[in-house]
Amino acid sequence: MKNSRKNQGVGLEIKDKPLLEAKLNRLLSWLRKRRKLLVAYSGGVDSSFLLQMALKTLGPERVVAVTGVSPLYPVEEIQAAKELARKLKASHLTVKTQAWRSPLFLANRPNRCYLCKKDLYRHLNHLAKKLKLNAIADGTTQDDLSDFRPGEKARRELGVAAPLKEAGLTKREIRALARKFSLPVWNKPASPCLASRVPYGCRISLKRLRRIHQAENALQNLKIRIARVRDHYPLARIEIEKADWMKIWRHREEIVNRLKAVGYVYVTVDLEGFRSGSLNAIVKNWKEQ
Repeated sequence: MKNSRKNQGVGLEIKDKPLLEAKLNRLLSWLRKRRKLLVAYSGGVDSSFLLQMALKTLGPERVVAVTGVSPLYPVEEIQAAKELARKLKASHLTVKTQAWRSPLFLANRPNRCYLCKKDLYRHLNHLAKKLKLNAIADGTTQDDLSDFRPGEKARRELGVAAPLKEAGLTKREIRALARKFSLPVWNKPASPCLASRVPYGCRISLKRLRRIHQAENALQNLKIRIARVRDHYPLARIEIEKADWMKIWRHREEIVNRLKAVGYVYVTVDLEGFRSGSLNAIVKNWKEQ
């Protein structure tokens, strides 16, 4: 399979460049109207691009980036976010969120993300008032409206703005712009919280989160760019891009041994390949117990 990662920028070329420029101008116009801004910053492409544009538009003295920290996010991701903030010369703070301790969150109903986002946005509101920042924005995009996103309700309830969405920017367009402005993470794969690997109704625990993290690290150490280990314990269902199937096959014995070493009994590869938010497929059939 020839799918060299040397040309990962191919496919990001935007045909309607005037439209993209208009969307970017809408974003910059929105930012200029804010005096001081708090950016909910995860270190992913969307929030990093928003932070970069906010710094460019308002100046570093009027922007603060804030990252929520909890066992739901790998320590490597938090460290990477800190390093990028330093490169961008942004003021960067972290807050310890507590949603993961809530029995309602641990029960893992489909509103799990709502509970988590509401906790984060409450922390951000408190911090914004303390720092006298008059607006809060996150990296929600136009594409996020097409999936099951209970966190969107929390964003609206807590008054967090979504300037990327308001500008009409899609994830593909944001990657293209991030590349244009030399943002180091322009091609970084998405990295949602570890709880997103646990099927709804299956209880979340620190042990389960650690198992998922260790299993995905094992795959990433084999240079597999995007790997999700969906935790159907005792079974691990691996989702990867189809370009990596042969790599998985070549290293199958090593992968099985590594995943069994972290606690799984059975290891399987999903023939549909990687799909963002694949566990949301059952939401429409969900029945509250």
